[in-house]
Amino acid sequence: MKMKILVDADVLLEVLLNRNGLVDDAEKIWKLTQNRQIEAYITEIGLDKIYSFCTELADSDVAYKIVTSIQAIVSRCSLNRTLIEQARLSKLEDFESAVELTCAKEMELDGVVTLNVPSFAGADFRVWLVNELLEVLKEKQGIKEIIGSDPIEASYSLFEKANSLSKAQNLPVKLRQWFENVIEEGWQTAEEFFGKPEVSLGFRNANVRRAKLLQLGTQLVSCSVVLIIDLTREADQKVRIRVQVRSFGNDIFLPKGLKLMVVDDAGETFLNASSGSAERLIQTEQFQFVDQPEEEFTVKVVLGENSVTEDFVI
Repeated sequence: MKMKILVDADVLLEVLLNRNGLVDDAEKIWKLTQNRQIEAYITEIGLDKIYSFCTELADSDVAYKIVTSIQAIVSRCSLNRTLIEQARLSKLEDFESAVELTCAKEMELDGVVTLNVPSFAGADFRVWLVNELLEVLKEKQGIKEIIGSDPIEASYSLFEKANSLSKAQNLPVKLRQWFENVIEEGWQTAEEFFGKPEVSLGFRNANVRRAKLLQLGTQLVSCSVVLIIDLTREADQKVRIRVQVRSFGNDIFLPKGLKLMVVDDAGETFLNASSGSAERLIQTEQFQFVDQPEEEFTVKVVLGENSVTEDFVI
């Protein structure tokens, strides 16, 4: 049975930045997470910490790409007023560590992995250094080596990859190339997110379907959703498109009032949808562009003052 571990944000920062020269063991923990050999979790405060560090070193676009990459692999521990109050009443002096400990106990995880055990002094819960957890995993799960054919994205490569993605973000996604299986980085199959047959997503007769994780906001009210683009190529080579937003991870339902808009190249919104209470998805009607090859449009997802846009060309 896989162990469920809450990962201190500093462990992931070590993988990204190699600040303390302990990157080897931290990378091993990250790779075990990538390979699904452990179930890893991180608090919303931890994600904000990573976002802030990366913003200081690069910019908000790079930080966004990094946090999104992490959330595609690591589950987010959502916070509420009760958990925050429990953390404040904890014996731990370090508030961030107290929040991590409180979340791990609330979710009945196996323990916390950190680079700084003293910050958890007095904790009535299992806390490991990264090298200690690796030894435990060898004993409990029989992991003799870190499995995987490709090396982990180390601090330099992940940071540079995010930076490269940020520089290319203004280039529209070329949808017709998807039919030739030329897919831009960051877009995955729906099954890679949800692990379910595509028919369960409510689409019919689609030729190509791809999904991308979006993060709205960076504070405690942040949420993650999955944007799905569904393409159907007709006999006359016209392409029909449908756009969907689904809840993801610990967010069982979409937040009420989340808006999905499709905007043409003149800036006019021609399709929109918004979430009500207890909805897992919202979607647009099918649409297509007629007579104009390489027509562009933009999909915009809005939650309060936060928004994410994705540009596309047919």
